[in-house]
Amino acid sequence: MTASREEPLVRLVWDFHKKSGSHDDLLLYLKGDRQGPYDTWYLTTEEAPEDWEGGADMVRGAMRRLLEQWVDALREAEDGDVLFLPYDFWDEGIGVLRCRVRGEEVEVTSGWTGREGWAVDASDVSGLIQGVEDFKPDRGSVPFWADRDRLIGDLEENVREVEHMGPRER
Repeated sequence: MTASREEPLVRLVWDFHKKSGSHDDLLLYLKGDRQGPYDTWYLTTEEAPEDWEGGADMVRGAMRRLLEQWVDALREAEDGDVLFLPYDFWDEGIGVLRCRVRGEEVEVTSGWTGREGWAVDASDVSGLIQGVEDFKPDRGSVPFWADRDRLIGDLEENVREVEHMGPRER
């Protein structure tokens, strides 16, 4: 009998469907609980090509870059740091995970900032990761504590999974 892998603590999933294009196609899972849907619309700084295969490559690349920035920030964080990992960009705001680092543990809370999502380049969120002053927890958000190494490992696995996400026949 093989041991089954635990549910990832945090996972970002592109759930593409042609009818919605780049709207309602991004899901966030926190300890297995689905959040969203959100939009991939602002993940790319360029307009997606009409050919969805070209657009899919752009979205996959943007998701990889975003998740890699999360991993780098968590790896470099010091005890006492508070990080804001963005996942949902919209006109009037940005959905973020607030991560409070306490030694090897991280407290994760979903919420948002009033910063305009269209004004932030998802390929470089370094100014946002440590620069949110107006964080508001999502209604009903339940913070949870995570082992930092496990969280980083789950996110590294998520980066590898991105290659298999995107357009498919339904």
